[in-house]
Amino acid sequence: MLRLAENTPEPDLLKEIERLNANDGIHGIFIQLPLPEHIDENKALNAVSPDKDVDGFHPTNVGKAWLGQKAFLPATPIGIHELLVRYGYGNLKGKNVVIVNVDNLVGKPLASIWAQEKIGTNVTLCHPLTPDLAHYTRQADILVVAVDRVKFITADMVKEGIIAIDFGASYIKDPSSDKEKLVGDLDFDAIKEKAEAITPVPGGVGPMTVTMLMHSTVTAAKLASGL
Repeated sequence: MLRLAENTPEPDLLKEIERLNANDGIHGIFIQLPLPEHIDENKALNAVSPDKDVDGFHPTNVGKAWLGQKAFLPATPIGIHELLVRYGYGNLKGKNVVIVNVDNLVGKPLASIWAQEKIGTNVTLCHPLTPDLAHYTRQADILVVAVDRVKFITADMVKEGIIAIDFGASYIKDPSSDKEKLVGDLDFDAIKEKAEAITPVPGGVGPMTVTMLMHSTVTAAKLASGL
């Protein structure tokens, strides 16, 4: 792990990235976001070699993903897809999927996976400020939410048998201990009564994100070795 001071000048960061790009012993480069305000995030992400871009933010990998070509993608969307596959929900053909998130970390890359013809899924991307959001979420067979708002999705906004995936992260005070606890975007206790499957926060998508980042790094190492 390479740690740089918060006040590191942008040119120095770009030089470090180029140094890592040129090092054959380094197979994966992951830039922890957000970056300090004086550094252009896009410049830093674009400087990473696409072959070492294990978190899938380089435009080359983004473009390949949308075209259905082999590419590195952000770890969270891969983890969400793999979670469904491993629990027997991998056949998404004809399913209505609603993703309440439109960023480059979750919403867009997840849509790029599920919008492929071979998957056969109907994908709807919703901004969290969408008027009458419930109109869309009630149609979802699979709902993915990542907006960091406590109980943003309530039970009346989903249908019976929903598969609900939560990647929200907010801290609230636990009345039983007076300590802060991590919660997601779903009204978990209410929605679980209607759901066929639901992910908790913490302990749901988070561990899968870490696992898939490591998986991508191993993949990059294999590709560099011609395996």
